[in-house]
Amino acid sequence: EGGCPGPPHLAPPPGIRTYDSYESLIASVGRGAAYHALLQQLGHPLLTPVAHDGIWMKTSQGLLELIKAGTQLPFPSPEPLFHTDDRLLVPETSLVEPLPLRVEVVAGVDERPVYTAVWDLQPPVERGQGLTLMYRYDANQALWLKLRVGRAGQADEWHTALIENPLTNVVNPQPERESILELEQRIRSREIPEHRMPDVLVELADKYARLGQREKAIEHLQRALRRRRAPDAGVLNKMAMLYGEIGHVDREEELYREAARVSGWSGALFNLALAQRRRQDYKNAIESVELALAREEDPPYFVLRAMLARDSGDSEGKERYLNGALARFGPIELQSDWQLGWFLTALKMRGDMERAREVETELRRRRSASGSHEPDDEGFLPHVKRP
Repeated sequence: EGGCPGPPHLAPPPGIRTYDSYESLIASVGRGAAYHALLQQLGHPLLTPVAHDGIWMKTSQGLLELIKAGTQLPFPSPEPLFHTDDRLLVPETSLVEPLPLRVEVVAGVDERPVYTAVWDLQPPVERGQGLTLMYRYDANQALWLKLRVGRAGQADEWHTALIENPLTNVVNPQPERESILELEQRIRSREIPEHRMPDVLVELADKYARLGQREKAIEHLQRALRRRRAPDAGVLNKMAMLYGEIGHVDREEELYREAARVSGWSGALFNLALAQRRRQDYKNAIESVELALAREEDPPYFVLRAMLARDSGDSEGKERYLNGALARFGPIELQSDWQLGWFLTALKMRGDMERAREVETELRRRRSASGSHEPDDEGFLPHVKRP
């Protein structure tokens, strides 16, 4: 009682050598390491290093695989060469200001974050323009990345990164995991009142999502819905986002529509339109944002509608909806951070760089005042070419 038993002393399988003392074990390990080092120098390693997990880059349409699990290292070859990938595309047009490109690399089935940065692409860049990505994963477990806009004569404009031990050196998840364990223990011991359980389950789901464990997050959101015994637009919206991130498009759209159906909240339809636009499903995205606008003439909705008009080649519609957006945004200091982000997009579309700089200054001031030192979330994820 009062403790967990230690591991059982199992008999070794046939053919497995055992040692009479710790000292003899250490000596044997040392001999093996020396032999392995000798073979490595002779070009005949005893063991071929492999990537034990996959490595992906996030794009607006999902994950782009860079390294398959089990790939022999170094990749792509023993020589110090880089693999070239031309599937990425510039996500937005920026003719005057640098375009912030968000670069996120994740690893493993739980999509552990291993690298996040915002790289500024120098103007002019246009939506759909090709990006050149080059990468190498060497035998020392270091991932090298190089990226530039795919234009001739710009070989000196590479953005570069070196990620050491990407499969083991991850953003420290320990505080989040400890918080999860504490909450789950409180649930098991029935310390949390029944009326608070749905909110606690949503909190747990958010924590799992931040760790990249989206299926686990979805499971807790489903439990929260069952506890509430009634539809909840906020929870349905969170589930839709998670399903979209794991590539379950049909389920994502179904949940956004359900969130809009059970409430008067237009945001679910707006999010649905955003998801459809990321997949370049412009026809359905326009229909969704029009439904959102019918419920609420929110300025960001007009901005998205203007972007979709531009995507569809409707220059007249782009200007009409852009004018509608700019006429509805209030003073900068009264707007939320979310509204300011869309206001900034509208100003850049209009080419009003003076006011755009005012908005950027206000956003930086707010981040500084809040003491936030987290990486900016403002960058655009790259698009990827359709197969």
